[in-house]
Amino acid sequence: MPRLLPILAVALALAAGGLAVAGCGSDDSSSDSPATTAAAPPTTPAEGQEDPATGTGGAAADAGGTQAGATVSVSMKDIAFDPKSVTAKVGDKVEWTNDDDVQHNVVADSGADFKSDIFGKGGTYEYTPETAGTIDYECTLHPGMVGKIIVVK
Repeated sequence: MPRLLPILAVALALAAGGLAVAGCGSDDSSSDSPATTAAAPPTTPAEGQEDPATGTGGAAADAGGTQAGATVSVSMKDIAFDPKSVTAKVGDKVEWTNDDDVQHNVVADSGADFKSDIFGKGGTYEYTPETAGTIDYECTLHPGMVGKIIVVK
């Protein structure tokens, strides 16, 4: 048993030393050591993507500094397009929303070639003009329900 005491003493000393080393850490987040992660450099969002920090898109800007790729909204209410005439840039999306209790459609008469299905209240239809010019359109279900898109570069 006398030989066992020095071995136990060494084992206890090692165990106590191990606990002391394990307890040397700090939960203080400040440190003199360099950070292990670096902030990413600022970037410009790619075309067609939105920058989450600013809410602006990476769409191509025109010569005036405004961005193409916006949405131009047209409501269908009281059996009419509201507004009756809109201006959009090439690449902007024109979106019609049916706010009437009756069904509508959107059909190009001149300046473009599109035709929506018939859709009811809350339904939408989208068209993106690719060239500048004037587009006349109508709802073929309701005579006199006409509209115009003036597309600019």
